[in-house]
Amino acid sequence: MFNLETRSMVRKALRLSAGQCEALVCEHVDDDTLLFLAERAHSLKSLHLVVTHISDKGFAKAIKMLPLLEELEITLLSKTYTLKLVEIAARACPLLKHFRLVTGRYYANGNKVAFAVARMRKLRSLHLVGFVLDKEGLTAILNNCHDLKYLNMRDCGSPMDYNLRARFSRITFDDHEYWSDYYNDTHYAYYRSKPTLCDCCDYVPSSKYDDDDYEAYHYNLGDGDGDDVDDADLDKHEKILDIKSMRRYLSR
Repeated sequence: MFNLETRSMVRKALRLSAGQCEALVCEHVDDDTLLFLAERAHSLKSLHLVVTHISDKGFAKAIKMLPLLEELEITLLSKTYTLKLVEIAARACPLLKHFRLVTGRYYANGNKVAFAVARMRKLRSLHLVGFVLDKEGLTAILNNCHDLKYLNMRDCGSPMDYNLRARFSRITFDDHEYWSDYYNDTHYAYYRSKPTLCDCCDYVPSSKYDDDDYEAYHYNLGDGDGDDVDDADLDKHEKILDIKSMRRYLSR
């Protein structure tokens, strides 16, 4: 998606949300688009940025305007220095419960990233894909994120031995493939996961989520004008304005 088109879709999505946008899935975001979003969606709780073109400076400026964020996903970075991004998110998002970071390449200095993640004390689920770290980095996360219930560290090469598993038996360790049926673009479908709901912490791993439930939860703007969705449904399921769906909707 071209930059101007992305910005236009974000603008239309925010207008349709009437200031009530709590969750947003967006692809090919740059600094200007992210800042535009942050300035107009202060109530945002869930943000998924896929194939991003943001800089450390741009991310830092925007994320400070979103203090209510509880879920943050950043997939396939192109300009951002990964460690700096995690450090910024840890400082700016004190309420963060769910964090997903996928580089699309192996990141050799994974321990430093793990130490930064360890500052996200309220985390309940964590996905780190493609980071090389050892037992020290993993232990830092487990020792500091006391509310952590789910951990996916696929392709991280982390030594998860019997003693660690026994010590942190409260946590579900997962190495399932990071994928999504919803995004079919071949260049990043492998790295995407579904935003999901559960009864204990609002989100559960995508591998435990039913596709029919996901469709009910994820209100797709491309399927209609929204008149058939009553207030009860909107209260029950968080409103997610998906930029890709918006593009299909506006092209009709």
